[in-house]
Amino acid sequence: MGGAEFRLPFLIKLFGFAPLEAVIINKATSLVVVSSSLVSRTAVIPFSEMMKNLTCLVLFFIL
Repeated sequence: MGGAEFRLPFLIKLFGFAPLEAVIINKATSLVVVSSSLVSRTAVIPFSEMMKNLTCLVLFFIL
């Protein structure tokens, strides 16, 4: 189960957010998670290697 599949039911049912609000909160949460993972991985993976996948990163944030 991915992050959204886990978080969205909780945001809607448990916390009472409307579906659109829940999706926006979920997207923001995903942005924080991906951003922090990029920062933490720079200690192990060179930044230039990660930038080879820049297209995937940009598409994730857009979609």
